[in-house]
Amino acid sequence: MAQAETSESKEDYNRLATKYAEKLHQAGMGFQQHAKDASVEDLFPLHNRSGLGVNREYERMGYTPVSDDLQNRADNLGVEFEHLGITLGTIIHNVDLKEVLAAEFVQFIRDTLLERKVIFFRDQNLSED
Repeated sequence: MAQAETSESKEDYNRLATKYAEKLHQAGMGFQQHAKDASVEDLFPLHNRSGLGVNREYERMGYTPVSDDLQNRADNLGVEFEHLGITLGTIIHNVDLKEVLAAEFVQFIRDTLLERKVIFFRDQNLSED
């Protein structure tokens, strides 16, 4: 029972983190509209530019966690994404890695890895083989 509660609390945390990241993005976009003369670099302090890198990567991604094509493929395969960060990390749900996966599905997993850089699969009971 404790493990189920822990799993739920992690999922809640991830949902909240994504929700707040989206709110911060919206706030940032509103701030940018008010500060049209300021460059994106001006929005991040000189002593901590990591947010600038995340902003640039998210902008490159079209302000969505995955491409429309990848999301459509996930929907068609019955797979759900749980994004852990704005630009990095996704849990892929509804996959059984004990099963032999079709080539299309393996390519989907590879493409997800390329877009999200880190992927996870929960609740996999795999043997060493």
